[in-house]
Amino acid sequence: MTRTLFPERHPNGATALLFIAAIIIFLASGALVALMALPPASLYIIAFLLLGVTCVALLAQNSWWHEVGFRAPYERRLLWLFWLPFVPVFGNLLDGLSATDPKQIMLFFLMAVLSSFVEETLFRGLMLRALLPTGMWRAALISAALFGGMRILNVLTFSNPAYALLQVGYAAAIGFCYAALVISTGTIWPLILAHFLTNFAGFLAIGSAGSTDPVALREMVFAAVYIVLFMAYGIFLLRSHRRFSHDNA
Repeated sequence: MTRTLFPERHPNGATALLFIAAIIIFLASGALVALMALPPASLYIIAFLLLGVTCVALLAQNSWWHEVGFRAPYERRLLWLFWLPFVPVFGNLLDGLSATDPKQIMLFFLMAVLSSFVEETLFRGLMLRALLPTGMWRAALISAALFGGMRILNVLTFSNPAYALLQVGYAAAIGFCYAALVISTGTIWPLILAHFLTNFAGFLAIGSAGSTDPVALREMVFAAVYIVLFMAYGIFLLRSHRRFSHDNA
């Protein structure tokens, strides 16, 4: 008799548990950083390290490395579909670089590596894989909504609440498009690379892991445009799913 995994029996429950676990880990890491008076960047490193270990353990336990996208695409020709996720990398570099200290750059590099691996593995890997049996549209939308939901706390830290809410929408739109790309191509590697480059470029551009400085109108316009582009592209990919992938890949 074939053993049925918990995420396969309870896709919604497994997804909810993953999301709650991620929030608890971030809150616990924040409490630890505050208690020990550690630098703010320590929050991200500690939280993403703990989440990374959790993700790897779950992938190994369920033997899901291949299933969540740590594999080659169904076909090499599908790699061209990943063009849009790399666009924000160049957008983040329009104003040049603010970070010049080598130690700071190495810290940003580590943070970008951890965040890209963990967030893609968690949301476009484990959560999406658990939800796919309920339908690809539903899986893409729910995983995207949860990815955007993780940014809601930014409303409390940004000086411009409207921009913070745009960031929530931006993350949800990217999450939807990224999910559509995994569904269409079968691979998650290009998204990890795009996510890493986007975060790293952003850190280097502003010179920190986050900013409460006033937000320029151009940045708000960019965020709004990205929301439209990523949502539209995700819809196009899912509607064209049968053209890009096949069941026996």
